[in-house]
Amino acid sequence: MATHAPRQDDRAHEAVDDRYSGEGVVPLVTGIANAVERLVSDHLTLARLELAEDARITGRRLARVGTCVFFGVVGWALFCAGLAVLLSPLLGLGWALLAIGGLGVLGGAVAALSMLVGARRHDIMDDSSRELRGTVKVLGTAVVGAPEAGHVGN
Repeated sequence: MATHAPRQDDRAHEAVDDRYSGEGVVPLVTGIANAVERLVSDHLTLARLELAEDARITGRRLARVGTCVFFGVVGWALFCAGLAVLLSPLLGLGWALLAIGGLGVLGGAVAALSMLVGARRHDIMDDSSRELRGTVKVLGTAVVGAPEAGHVGN
């Protein structure tokens, strides 16, 4: 079984913990401050990584949408022109173009609405938010369960 060497920052934190392992309030407060500092640093690192990932995913989606929109507009324009020419003997060219254009506007509105609904499925920074809520819950429980000021050592 392979064992992994501790990380450099883990060794540094252990050294700080060993240095302040004596009795008294100051070492305890220092230890808590160090732990909170590391916790905040880890939350910021997670948020930075998650934001980069969310930006990458959003960028890919926008590139795909842009490509689809380009080909869709060209194809739709050719289809509409052909259909209007096909319907012009029955309705006249003006009415045929109006009917086809109206259907195009309706179809575009439905497509845009469905894309907006689909875009809401991906929550930005959801992992960071969940981790932060968990930390606040744990810290809130620790503060509520702590002895009241003035009653320490009674």
